Amino acid sequence: MEDTICKVEEEIARLQSKMSEPDFYKEGAAKIKETQAELEAIEKKRDSLYARWAELEAIKNG
Repeated sequence: MEDTICKVEEEIARLQSKMSEPDFYKEGAAKIKETQAELEAIEKKRDSLYARWAELEAIKNG
């Protein structure tokens, strides 16, 4: 699970970096919205992975 979370975190960092570039906002509204939606989806995935990890740790630790 840790590897999956790391990959998701890397993807979030990549998208955030892309969105911080000045030229990103010259790509047009459709591309901007697509990238923002992609970022939002991957952040939700990350949050659910962390929640599941916490559940599993709670089970493991009784």
